[in-house]
Order: sequence, then C-alpha cells, then structure tokens
Amino acid sequence: AGLRDSLLGHLVRHASGGGAGGGGRALVTRLCMAIAALAAQTSWSSVLSDVSSGILAPRPDLGPAVLELFRSVPEEADSPRLVVARDEDLWAYRDALRGGCGVMLGLCEHAVRSTTSAGGNNSGDPETTGAVLRCLQSWIRVVDMDPELLRRS
Repeated sequence: AGLRDSLLGHLVRHASGGGAGGGGRALVTRLCMAIAALAAQTSWSSVLSDVSSGILAPRPDLGPAVLELFRSVPEEADSPRLVVARDEDLWAYRDALRGGCGVMLGLCEHAVRSTTSAGGNNSGDPETTGAVLRCLQSWIRVVDMDPELLRRS
C-alpha cells in the first residue's frame, strides 16, 4: 500500500496544481497510467470505489483527474506492456472491472450534470464532455459491460 498511497498522493498534489516544477496535464496523465497499471498488476479490484470515496468525495474539484484515472484503468488492464505473474490474475481483475462499471458510470453522469447545472444551460463544458466520452469509450472497448447498465445511465 506504500507505493499506492504515494502515487495517489502525487496525483492529488499535481492535479490540484500544487506540484513543483509544473508538468500539469501530462504529469497527471502519467500518474493515472501508473496507478492504473499498479491496480492491474496487484489485482487492486476496488481501485474505483477507493478513489471515489478517498479522493473524489473530499475533493470534488479533482473530478477531471479522477475521470482520467478511470479512463486509464481498463486501458492499462488491456495493455500489452502489462507484466503480471499469472494470466489468471489478470483475467480475474478484468472480470472485477465489470463490477466497477456502476461506479464509473456514476462518475461520468455526475461530471456531466455538474457542468450543465453550473453553466445554467444544457450544453455543458466541452472539455468535461470530451473527458467523459473518452472514459466511456475506454470502458466500452475493454470491459464486457452490461448493455442494460449503459442504457439506464
């Protein structure tokens, strides 16, 4: 949990603009990829709910970074660069991702609603909408999602 906590701490610090030396969005993306790869390698199947409750709940301003992390989770689980001790562990992790679809869809829905209500119109923020669509695309491409779950959200 030491590496996990360290990476999450760096993500929070850099996503909120507190990191020294800059790097901005590119660094946040790399941290998200590292966290997602760690989750796949260690079969951290509760990564979505842990990040939602531990980071997003107390810090809703980090929504864009959490969306980036959620986009990276299935991509890293499907990456040819991923090294795991046993293929069975990776398949079990990918199966566990299916159970996290509701958390991911809830985050996407919240992100879209918060931008449309904040702006006072129904058009929303194009950057947030793009991030939500990239997240959904990643999950639909990699995770065997229940179509009914998608339809309901």
